[in-house]
Amino acid sequence: MEMDQTLGCLQKVHFSDLPTQGVESKEFEWEEELAHALISARELCIANRGRAPWGCKWFEEWRRNLDLAVMHKQRLHVFYFENNVAFSVCFAHVGQGKVLWDQLCSDNARSQARRMSGLGASQTAEVAYLDKLGLKYCEHDIKDFEAFVTGFGLTSKRIAFPGKINMSASSCIVSFPGKYAQEWDRAVSVATDRVCSLACVFLTDKASGLGKHAFTNPDAPNQCWCHMLYGHLPADTYLNVVDNTTRQLSDEELAFKSEDAEAMGQQLLIRRDQRESVWQLEHQQALLEAHECCKQNSGRAPWGCQWFEDWRRNVQNAAKQNQTLHVFFFEDMVGKGKMKWDQLRNDDARAAARKSSGLGVSQTAEVAYLDMLGLTYHEHDIREFEAFVNPGCRNLCRRLCPRF
Repeated sequence: MEMDQTLGCLQKVHFSDLPTQGVESKEFEWEEELAHALISARELCIANRGRAPWGCKWFEEWRRNLDLAVMHKQRLHVFYFENNVAFSVCFAHVGQGKVLWDQLCSDNARSQARRMSGLGASQTAEVAYLDKLGLKYCEHDIKDFEAFVTGFGLTSKRIAFPGKINMSASSCIVSFPGKYAQEWDRAVSVATDRVCSLACVFLTDKASGLGKHAFTNPDAPNQCWCHMLYGHLPADTYLNVVDNTTRQLSDEELAFKSEDAEAMGQQLLIRRDQRESVWQLEHQQALLEAHECCKQNSGRAPWGCQWFEDWRRNVQNAAKQNQTLHVFFFEDMVGKGKMKWDQLRNDDARAAARKSSGLGVSQTAEVAYLDMLGLTYHEHDIREFEAFVNPGCRNLCRRLCPRF
């Protein structure tokens, strides 16, 4: 530790960087200069009581920023080095290299952590401090950074995604649980990078297809897919109630709510500071109007079924390319919640399936359609997703898990 601190006070320039004339003489002079510099560095180290020559002001500034983020109840995120793939084995850096706060000064603990760490030296201290305070944070591979800041997927800026079938890919994700927003961002990213295909779609506004209906059901001419997928929906699906008293929505969020309601033909009702009696009257009137909207739309889904037609077309294209199809389920729920295609419209069957399902609502329809067509697909726990999109991890997992 003392030598490390001493060297920290010494900036070395190797003799190979010096002119090449008289190499032996220069090397001798260099060794002599180095010896004197080491003595001076030791003196500086003693004078500075073995503290870091770069100081710790950075940590205090970082800590102050952290306090502000916590005060404003912002979600915390930690980014790790990119996963390494060597000799067909994947070394996942996410979550690796952590050290307990009271072990940071231990040379052995620090050395052990650095062997397979996904964190830089300063990051190691930062994450140790977060853990010491018991603060929760989301962990990411640095490869996900672009998707994180640009707002792909369900988590942020409402960017529509029509699916992506890469002709050169061998695999296609055909059903994915949207509640795992970070993993969805990653799925969009790898599909864009041509690692695999992604048949799933995400429609965010009228222009992308939200609220539109696809009249392409071969079993029901002149009808869209809605009644096959959902049955006859109740009137309250045409009423969008926003409570602006528990959490003040931003102008942007309110604008999105208004755009969504317009695209889907819903009644938008915002609760602000109305008296209870006024609110009840407004709610009753809005519900009456929602009943009328539902009747005029024949009980179809206000969000439409264009998403299903777009997804179906993507699946067909992936199947034509002989791509292997993959379905991801909730954690520890692989294979649960499936329904037969002709049972989707049955309220009782749907309610029974939802009691213990590993699929989102849209996924239930997707998987039922795959089964109806007799298409073969591989089932995965969402925890297998990183191994799936990382080729090195996938090679390893094929040996460990037959599903790959």
